[in-house]
Amino acid sequence: MRTIKIIYFIEHVEREWYLIDMLKERLSLLDDGKYMITPVLLNFLPPFGVFGECSVIVAPSENRYINKLASLSKVPVINLCMEQMLSELNRKLKIPRSMSKNADINICWSEEYYNFLRYSGVQDKAIKISNRPQLSLCLSKLRVGSAKDKKALTSSHQGKIVCYCPLTDLQAFKSDAEVRRIAKYSKISLKQLLQRKEWVYSELVAMYKDMQLRPDVFFIVRPHPSVAIKQHYALLIELFDRVPENVFVSDKGNVYDYFSKSDIIVSNYSSVLLESRALG
Repeated sequence: MRTIKIIYFIEHVEREWYLIDMLKERLSLLDDGKYMITPVLLNFLPPFGVFGECSVIVAPSENRYINKLASLSKVPVINLCMEQMLSELNRKLKIPRSMSKNADINICWSEEYYNFLRYSGVQDKAIKISNRPQLSLCLSKLRVGSAKDKKALTSSHQGKIVCYCPLTDLQAFKSDAEVRRIAKYSKISLKQLLQRKEWVYSELVAMYKDMQLRPDVFFIVRPHPSVAIKQHYALLIELFDRVPENVFVSDKGNVYDYFSKSDIIVSNYSSVLLESRALG
Protein backbone atom coordinates (compact mmCIF):
# COMPACT_ATOMS: atom_id res chain seq x y z
CA MET A 1 0.00 0.00 0.00
CA ARG A 2 1.44 3.36 -1.01
CA THR A 3 1.95 6.19 1.47
CA ILE A 4 0.70 9.66 0.52
CA LYS A 5 2.55 12.36 2.48
CA ILE A 6 0.67 15.63 2.90
CA ILE A 7 2.30 18.87 4.13
CA TYR A 8 -0.40 21.09 5.65
CA PHE A 9 0.56 24.71 6.32
CA ILE A 10 -1.21 26.37 9.27
CA GLU A 11 -1.70 30.11 9.76
CA HIS A 12 -4.60 30.31 12.25
CA VAL A 13 -4.04 27.40 14.61
CA GLU A 14 -7.41 27.38 16.34
CA ARG A 15 -9.28 27.14 13.04
CA GLU A 16 -7.07 25.14 10.73
CA TRP A 17 -5.97 22.52 13.24
CA TYR A 18 -9.54 21.25 13.37
CA LEU A 19 -9.55 21.07 9.59
CA ILE A 20 -6.58 18.74 9.84
CA ASP A 21 -8.47 16.56 12.31
CA MET A 22 -11.44 16.41 9.96
CA LEU A 23 -9.20 15.72 6.97
CA LYS A 24 -7.54 12.83 8.81
CA GLU A 25 -10.95 11.43 9.67
CA ARG A 26 -12.13 11.58 6.06
CA LEU A 27 -8.92 10.11 4.67
CA SER A 28 -9.09 7.22 7.12
CA LEU A 29 -12.27 6.10 5.34
CA LEU A 30 -10.44 5.68 2.03
CA ASP A 31 -8.75 2.43 1.09
CA ASP A 32 -6.54 3.61 -1.77
CA GLY A 33 -3.44 4.27 0.36
CA LYS A 34 -2.02 5.31 3.68
CA TYR A 35 -2.13 9.05 4.37
CA MET A 36 0.38 10.88 6.57
CA ILE A 37 -0.32 14.55 7.37
CA THR A 38 2.48 16.79 8.66
CA PRO A 39 1.31 20.21 9.95
CA VAL A 40 3.75 23.13 9.51
CA LEU A 41 3.25 26.51 11.19
CA LEU A 42 3.79 29.43 8.83
CA ASN A 43 5.61 31.30 11.61
CA PHE A 44 8.22 28.52 11.83
CA LEU A 45 8.99 27.58 8.24
CA PRO A 46 11.60 24.90 7.51
CA PRO A 47 13.98 24.98 4.51
CA PHE A 48 12.63 24.09 1.07
CA GLY A 49 14.46 20.76 1.01
CA VAL A 50 12.17 19.35 3.71
CA PHE A 51 9.32 19.11 1.20
CA GLY A 52 11.17 17.11 -1.42
CA GLU A 53 9.58 13.80 -0.45
CA CYS A 54 5.99 14.93 0.16
CA SER A 55 3.14 13.98 -2.19
CA VAL A 56 0.99 17.12 -1.91
CA ILE A 57 1.11 20.55 -0.23
CA VAL A 58 -2.01 22.14 1.30
CA ALA A 59 -1.88 25.89 1.99
CA PRO A 60 -4.51 28.07 3.73
CA SER A 61 -4.09 31.19 1.61
CA GLU A 62 -1.67 33.57 -0.09
CA ASN A 63 1.90 33.43 1.26
CA ARG A 64 5.19 34.45 -0.34
CA TYR A 65 7.04 31.40 0.97
CA ILE A 66 4.43 28.94 -0.25
CA ASN A 67 4.18 30.79 -3.56
CA LYS A 68 7.90 30.30 -4.11
CA LEU A 69 7.58 26.68 -3.08
CA ALA A 70 4.70 26.19 -5.51
CA SER A 71 6.62 27.78 -8.39
CA LEU A 72 9.80 25.74 -7.79
CA SER A 73 8.38 22.41 -6.67
CA LYS A 74 6.90 19.69 -8.82
CA VAL A 75 4.71 18.68 -5.88
CA PRO A 76 0.98 19.45 -6.38
CA VAL A 77 -0.24 22.41 -4.33
CA ILE A 78 -3.81 22.90 -3.06
CA ASN A 79 -4.71 26.47 -2.10
CA LEU A 80 -7.68 26.49 0.32
CA CYS A 81 -8.24 30.24 -0.24
CA MET A 82 -9.40 30.40 3.39
CA GLU A 83 -10.22 34.07 3.58
CA GLN A 84 -11.84 34.66 0.18
CA MET A 85 -12.40 38.31 0.95
CA LEU A 86 -11.56 41.10 -1.46
CA SER A 87 -10.36 44.32 0.11
CA GLU A 88 -11.15 47.62 -1.59
CA LEU A 89 -7.47 47.84 -2.54
CA ASN A 90 -7.55 44.50 -4.36
CA ARG A 91 -10.93 45.27 -5.87
CA LYS A 92 -9.57 48.53 -7.29
CA LEU A 93 -6.22 47.30 -8.54
CA LYS A 94 -7.25 43.76 -9.52
CA ILE A 95 -3.94 42.36 -8.26
CA PRO A 96 -3.17 38.93 -9.75
CA ARG A 97 -2.79 36.21 -7.12
CA SER A 98 0.56 34.57 -7.91
CA MET A 99 -0.08 31.83 -5.36
CA SER A 100 -3.39 30.97 -6.97
CA LYS A 101 -1.86 30.99 -10.43
CA ASN A 102 0.87 28.57 -9.33
CA ALA A 103 -1.39 26.28 -7.30
CA ASP A 104 -2.72 23.16 -8.98
CA ILE A 105 -6.09 23.42 -7.23
CA ASN A 106 -7.84 26.43 -5.68
CA ILE A 107 -10.80 25.65 -3.41
CA CYS A 108 -13.52 28.26 -3.88
CA TRP A 109 -17.02 28.70 -2.42
CA SER A 110 -17.63 32.36 -3.23
CA GLU A 111 -18.87 33.46 -6.66
CA GLU A 112 -17.13 36.80 -6.23
CA TYR A 113 -13.85 35.10 -5.39
CA TYR A 114 -14.26 32.71 -8.33
CA ASN A 115 -14.61 35.69 -10.66
CA PHE A 116 -11.60 37.32 -9.03
CA LEU A 117 -9.48 34.20 -9.59
CA ARG A 118 -10.54 33.98 -13.22
CA TYR A 119 -9.83 37.69 -13.76
CA SER A 120 -6.38 37.15 -12.22
CA GLY A 121 -5.53 34.56 -14.84
CA VAL A 122 -6.29 31.35 -12.95
CA GLN A 123 -7.52 28.69 -15.35
CA ASP A 124 -10.96 27.26 -14.74
CA LYS A 125 -9.58 23.72 -14.45
CA ALA A 126 -7.50 24.86 -11.44
CA ILE A 127 -10.60 26.01 -9.51
CA LYS A 128 -12.73 23.56 -7.57
CA ILE A 129 -16.10 24.76 -6.28
CA SER A 130 -17.03 23.60 -2.77
CA ASN A 131 -19.84 24.23 -0.34
CA ARG A 132 -19.49 26.95 2.27
CA PRO A 133 -17.40 25.70 5.22
CA GLN A 134 -19.50 24.45 8.13
CA LEU A 135 -17.85 26.64 10.73
CA SER A 136 -20.18 25.41 13.45
CA LEU A 137 -18.13 22.19 13.52
CA CYS A 138 -15.32 24.12 15.18
CA LEU A 139 -17.54 24.94 18.14
CA SER A 140 -17.36 21.34 19.33
CA LYS A 141 -13.73 21.73 20.37
CA LEU A 142 -13.41 25.13 21.97
CA ARG A 143 -10.26 26.04 23.81
CA VAL A 144 -9.44 29.08 25.93
CA GLY A 145 -5.93 30.36 26.50
CA SER A 146 -4.41 31.78 29.66
CA ALA A 147 -6.08 32.65 32.96
CA LYS A 148 -6.07 36.29 31.82
CA ASP A 149 -8.04 35.30 28.74
CA LYS A 150 -10.60 33.48 30.85
CA LYS A 151 -11.02 36.56 33.02
CA ALA A 152 -11.35 38.77 29.94
CA LEU A 153 -13.95 36.43 28.50
CA THR A 154 -16.26 36.87 31.46
CA SER A 155 -19.16 38.84 30.05
CA SER A 156 -19.70 40.61 33.36
CA HIS A 157 -16.05 41.67 33.57
CA GLN A 158 -16.10 44.76 35.80
CA GLY A 159 -19.73 45.19 34.79
CA LYS A 160 -18.74 46.29 31.29
CA ILE A 161 -19.85 45.44 27.78
CA VAL A 162 -17.31 43.08 26.17
CA CYS A 163 -16.16 44.03 22.67
CA TYR A 164 -13.95 41.60 20.74
CA CYS A 165 -11.66 43.22 18.13
CA PRO A 166 -9.85 40.82 15.76
CA LEU A 167 -7.53 42.90 13.59
CA THR A 168 -5.67 42.79 10.31
CA ASP A 169 -2.88 45.12 11.40
CA LEU A 170 0.34 43.70 9.97
CA GLN A 171 0.93 46.68 7.67
CA ALA A 172 0.97 49.11 10.61
CA PHE A 173 4.09 47.58 12.15
CA LYS A 174 6.24 47.05 9.06
CA SER A 175 9.41 49.14 8.87
CA ASP A 176 9.98 51.38 5.85
CA ALA A 177 12.85 49.06 4.87
CA GLU A 178 10.46 46.08 4.83
CA VAL A 179 7.96 48.03 2.74
CA ARG A 180 10.65 48.95 0.21
CA ARG A 181 11.72 45.31 -0.01
CA ILE A 182 8.11 44.22 -0.63
CA ALA A 183 7.68 46.91 -3.28
CA LYS A 184 10.44 45.32 -5.38
CA TYR A 185 8.30 42.22 -5.90
CA SER A 186 4.82 43.73 -5.68
CA LYS A 187 2.41 45.00 -8.31
CA ILE A 188 1.70 47.89 -5.94
CA SER A 189 3.95 50.94 -6.04
CA LEU A 190 6.18 51.92 -3.10
CA LYS A 191 4.12 55.09 -2.66
CA GLN A 192 0.89 53.11 -2.35
CA LEU A 193 2.42 50.62 0.09
CA LEU A 194 3.75 53.40 2.31
CA GLN A 195 0.35 55.11 2.19
CA ARG A 196 -1.35 51.87 3.20
CA LYS A 197 1.07 51.40 6.10
CA GLU A 198 0.46 54.94 7.33
CA TRP A 199 -3.31 54.57 6.95
CA VAL A 200 -3.46 51.28 8.90
CA TYR A 201 -1.26 52.73 11.66
CA SER A 202 -3.30 55.94 11.93
CA GLU A 203 -6.53 53.93 12.10
CA LEU A 204 -5.03 51.78 14.86
CA VAL A 205 -4.11 54.88 16.86
CA ALA A 206 -7.58 56.35 16.31
CA MET A 207 -9.16 53.07 17.45
CA TYR A 208 -7.27 53.05 20.74
CA LYS A 209 -8.10 56.71 21.37
CA ASP A 210 -11.78 56.03 20.66
CA MET A 211 -11.71 53.14 23.12
CA GLN A 212 -10.87 55.59 25.87
CA LEU A 213 -14.11 57.43 25.13
CA ARG A 214 -16.03 54.30 26.16
CA PRO A 215 -15.01 53.37 29.72
CA ASP A 216 -18.19 51.27 29.90
CA VAL A 217 -16.78 48.84 27.33
CA PHE A 218 -14.03 46.25 27.90
CA PHE A 219 -12.09 45.77 24.63
CA ILE A 220 -10.34 42.49 23.83
CA VAL A 221 -7.91 43.13 20.96
CA ARG A 222 -6.60 40.20 18.94
CA PRO A 223 -3.73 41.12 16.59
CA HIS A 224 -3.06 39.38 13.32
CA PRO A 225 -1.10 36.12 13.88
CA SER A 226 1.98 37.77 12.34
CA VAL A 227 1.98 40.64 14.85
CA ALA A 228 3.46 40.29 18.34
CA ILE A 229 1.21 41.54 21.15
CA LYS A 230 4.19 43.42 22.64
CA GLN A 231 3.98 45.79 19.66
CA HIS A 232 0.44 46.72 20.66
CA TYR A 233 1.34 47.19 24.31
CA ALA A 234 4.28 49.38 23.26
CA LEU A 235 1.89 51.51 21.19
CA LEU A 236 -0.55 51.83 24.11
CA ILE A 237 2.21 52.98 26.46
CA GLU A 238 3.41 55.45 23.83
CA LEU A 239 -0.10 56.88 23.51
CA PHE A 240 -1.23 56.85 27.15
CA ASP A 241 1.93 56.20 29.22
CA ARG A 242 0.15 53.08 30.47
CA VAL A 243 -2.08 50.22 29.34
CA PRO A 244 -5.69 51.40 29.77
CA GLU A 245 -7.77 49.33 32.19
CA ASN A 246 -10.47 48.66 29.60
CA VAL A 247 -8.07 47.25 26.96
CA PHE A 248 -6.71 43.71 26.88
CA VAL A 249 -4.50 42.47 24.02
CA SER A 250 -4.15 38.71 23.52
CA ASP A 251 -3.19 36.21 20.85
CA LYS A 252 -4.26 33.22 22.92
CA GLY A 253 -7.51 31.29 23.12
CA ASN A 254 -9.98 30.36 20.43
CA VAL A 255 -11.78 32.92 18.30
CA TYR A 256 -14.99 30.90 18.42
CA ASP A 257 -15.06 31.04 22.18
CA TYR A 258 -14.60 34.79 22.01
CA PHE A 259 -17.65 34.95 19.73
CA SER A 260 -19.88 33.33 22.32
CA LYS A 261 -18.57 35.38 25.25
CA SER A 262 -18.53 38.84 23.63
CA ASP A 263 -21.38 41.31 23.30
CA ILE A 264 -19.98 43.06 20.23
CA ILE A 265 -17.48 42.07 17.50
CA VAL A 266 -15.65 44.87 15.67
CA SER A 267 -12.85 44.57 13.09
CA ASN A 268 -11.07 46.71 10.55
CA TYR A 269 -10.85 43.81 8.05
CA SER A 270 -11.02 40.13 8.89
CA SER A 271 -12.62 36.90 7.74
CA VAL A 272 -13.55 36.51 11.41
CA LEU A 273 -16.48 38.86 10.75
CA LEU A 274 -17.91 36.43 8.20
CA GLU A 275 -17.31 33.52 10.55
CA SER A 276 -19.04 35.22 13.47
CA ARG A 277 -22.03 35.97 11.23
CA ALA A 278 -22.10 32.37 9.98
CA LEU A 279 -22.10 31.12 13.57
CA GLY A 280 -24.96 33.40 14.53
